[in-house]
Amino acid sequence: MAQLCMYLPPFSPDYSGAGSILFDLNALTVMHDAGGCTGNYTGHDEPRWYGSTATVFCSALRMIDVIMGNDEKLKENVLEAVNTLKPELIALIGSPVPMVIGMDLKGLAHEIENETGIPTIGIETTGTDYYDIGIFKAAKALFEKMDSFYGKPVSDSSNKALSFNILGATPLDYEYSNDIDSLQAFLEKEGYSCTMRLGYGYTISELRESRSSLVNLALSHSGYLVAKYMEERYGIPYICGFPFGKSAQDTYLKILREVINTKTSGFFFESPFTISQGKDDSDINVLFVGDQIIGESMKASLGAGYHVSVGCIFGVDKSLPSDSAIALPDEDAIQEAINDEAYDVVIADPIMKQLLSGDNKKVFVSFPQYTVSGDIHFKDAKSFLGVDIGSLIHSQLTQKAAI
Repeated sequence: MAQLCMYLPPFSPDYSGAGSILFDLNALTVMHDAGGCTGNYTGHDEPRWYGSTATVFCSALRMIDVIMGNDEKLKENVLEAVNTLKPELIALIGSPVPMVIGMDLKGLAHEIENETGIPTIGIETTGTDYYDIGIFKAAKALFEKMDSFYGKPVSDSSNKALSFNILGATPLDYEYSNDIDSLQAFLEKEGYSCTMRLGYGYTISELRESRSSLVNLALSHSGYLVAKYMEERYGIPYICGFPFGKSAQDTYLKILREVINTKTSGFFFESPFTISQGKDDSDINVLFVGDQIIGESMKASLGAGYHVSVGCIFGVDKSLPSDSAIALPDEDAIQEAINDEAYDVVIADPIMKQLLSGDNKKVFVSFPQYTVSGDIHFKDAKSFLGVDIGSLIHSQLTQKAAI
């Protein structure tokens, strides 16, 4: 019963994460399911879907297909669609049923590629993991296919000078695209050049070029997983974290330069710094609920004077330099944490506000997350790149005290 939710919707699963990575590409994307998973992705986990021309299809898996293991039907449908759509890439995305029956999506992808001559990947998502794992699986499959189909990149320092990739910035983590646009513009103003924004406006050509970039920016846990993989496969170092506020941007730029000069990966949130608040806020305890890396980045951006705990609802990654991460694996744990009297401020998706007890006096700062509440609070999303989070919290605390 621990996984039973009375107030919160289910969070975005792995197949939705895989779909978000493929959305921008000229790809024929097929979710192998009976219809529910595809509908969940297109209707609830992809804000770009409505009004788009993305070619995401459902295989319409039926009981008889499962019983008879009818893979040929799926292949025939894919081949027919290829003749009409002429995609640059074909992707098969798994769901719970293919997992249960042990379907070999990678093997089927290999058959389709041999018959079409189009690069084809099989992504063995299961619906039992969260979206960050699906993003990583899809990205890994894409890079492996780029290497095998087009050949591994040839190192050429003249083509990679001050070039960077943005990883882990799909609408599931950053629903307000201005944050990513502003970060890119800020770095380009400093002389850097963006090669690829994985999952948020990119092409297969940029994907191929990204393998020779100088550095990766990992802006969320999914981005961190991809960045570690690219470091191992291509030797590209990364900086992990997102700068909230002007002072944070200055520190982020300093660490980025160190990563490039030393060719050693670094973490933005390993070096907290102080934002001048004009007062002593040392008694303010904050709970952030959401992605671990976004939470740690917000903690670093707040700096000294705040005691921040990062409530990780998608799991705690122990490989990260994090001394404040707490696991919140289910609704009961989330509800207990945000009602804990130790916290003065909670930063979380607004749908979680209903978990607060009626007599709770703490300040609730809304931080919409599409992977949590879908499009319910999508219109309430705001840009946080240039926002002084400390001043935002302080102003809400002052308003609360005046009531």
